[in-house]
Amino acid sequence: MEQWVRMLVFLILMPMVTLTEESSLPLCYWKNKGFTENGFQKVACAKCYAYMHTSNFVPGRKARLVEATLLNVGNITVEANFTLPHRQLIQTFSSESAVDKWTECCIKAAQCCTDMTNNVNIANGSDWCPWTWDGWLCWPQTPPGSTAQRPCPSFIRFGTTEHNCDCKVH
Repeated sequence: MEQWVRMLVFLILMPMVTLTEESSLPLCYWKNKGFTENGFQKVACAKCYAYMHTSNFVPGRKARLVEATLLNVGNITVEANFTLPHRQLIQTFSSESAVDKWTECCIKAAQCCTDMTNNVNIANGSDWCPWTWDGWLCWPQTPPGSTAQRPCPSFIRFGTTEHNCDCKVH
């Protein structure tokens, strides 16, 4: 049930675009490469899966990333789409909580993309570090000489569901 609620929230947050609008849209960035929101979501979801710790998967069943948005599960290739996940991809996870971690990462990536597109050109200077999603966290535009800091996201915690990590990433 929780996964369906997250999916509904994602679908509400993810704006619908037509193909003619897509070319003029602001881009979302992953590792300094720009994508439209739709393309970004697919790439980010595939990376969320690929970056997950092996403890979240049935031993020997973790799919292999073969292209920006595609995963090999056994002898089939599937898109990393959490809103309509392929049955065989879901079966690679060791538990429902592992699926939830992947879903949460995909949702956070979509929220980051929305933040990027809603806050284009906040910084007047071109020397600011740009918005980016690094595969686990969303980093906002940051002025020169400063350091951004974020708490470790709950979906990457290994072996625990508790939110007991006080570590920060900067």
